[in-house]
Amino acid sequence: MEQDLVTRARQYAVEFHERIDQRRKYSGQPYEAHLKAVADIVAGVSDDPATLAAAWLHDVVEDTPATIEDVAHEFGTDIAELVDALTDVSRPSDGNRKERRAIDCAHLASAPPRAQTVKLADLIDNCDDICRADPRFGMVFLQEANDLVGVLKAGDPRLIERVKKLIGYWSKKLAGESTDFENSGNHQTGPHQRQILSVILNRFEARDLGRPLDKRKTWKPSQVVKGNASFIDIVNVLTRHQNCIVERDDDAPLLVTRDDFSSPLARMWLFGILTSIEMDMKWHIRRTMDAEQWANGLSDGRLRMLSQLMEVRSRRNQPCDLLDCLQLSDLLSLIIHQAGHPGALGFKSRRSVKRAFGDIETLRNYIAHSQEIGDPLWPSIARLARHFWTNSESSGSNNEIEDCQGREAI
Repeated sequence: MEQDLVTRARQYAVEFHERIDQRRKYSGQPYEAHLKAVADIVAGVSDDPATLAAAWLHDVVEDTPATIEDVAHEFGTDIAELVDALTDVSRPSDGNRKERRAIDCAHLASAPPRAQTVKLADLIDNCDDICRADPRFGMVFLQEANDLVGVLKAGDPRLIERVKKLIGYWSKKLAGESTDFENSGNHQTGPHQRQILSVILNRFEARDLGRPLDKRKTWKPSQVVKGNASFIDIVNVLTRHQNCIVERDDDAPLLVTRDDFSSPLARMWLFGILTSIEMDMKWHIRRTMDAEQWANGLSDGRLRMLSQLMEVRSRRNQPCDLLDCLQLSDLLSLIIHQAGHPGALGFKSRRSVKRAFGDIETLRNYIAHSQEIGDPLWPSIARLARHFWTNSESSGSNNEIEDCQGREAI
């Protein structure tokens, strides 16, 4: 029966990660490879079925449509609590990257020993993978791993020592490598994107979604957001839970679910994010390449079609240049092959660029054809919202975005 628990957890995790075709970032292997590696490391120090099940399930809430409630329904509250402890709790509104990491570290510091053991195994597998494939980011990862191991004191002591040795080994090996990771991906945005950023971050508030609830029910703090929270905070909660509760000062709280992202207002918000990301890519190409450079990345037939489209728009008094006529497939080709390091666009790798394009294309098609938006598209929504928020941070704080908007208005 206990073995059945681990087998079921493996099958559940593998199936959910396969549904979204999740793969290891650097090797392109199916994500099962990472889950198995973590489970094998844990199995080397523990034969507890719940801990082994949590090792297989440790990323299922953060990365797939599954929620904590789904895990509890399938495997019981004990394992759900372990997975919950292994899932980041920080929200975009909690501050900058450093402040959010501190919140997640504190969450792991209070995690039960079994969860901390799984996290140590996760660090071990990720450390080798990242430092081998991406030395530049590896130095950043090692600093963060060192902070984490400092709070995972209740985890298995043998794994604590393994992590420390790995950090020491890779720190020496990568010494002298470029540590300027943040600057290499110094993402900037143009004035039109900053206007869209301001609207999306500040004009769409949590109180605008959902339906009234009975105040008497008690909810977990991790499910609750303020009425003036952004939609991105709602996405963050719904990635972990089935329900998000929006507090209102003078009225009953609101219940928001993933199905509410099919509403007209949420569709407007999602379309704004898609538009901003596409504009961002065009602005980056315009800023870093001249017309002859990027045109060389397209076929003659494609260039003729774009020229014809530009002529049609000109006849309609819609002035534009050839770059304005680029479609998503054109942008993907140019950014992957012509436009330099993806970090300039806020992406960590070319693989993440391709995934983002797939998310944009799928979500845009759903919006255009008025299809229901919910569980099947949730990983795409969560990834794009996270990417959008990360880029808004690297372009300046929310206040800086607002100030820029104000100066332009003046």
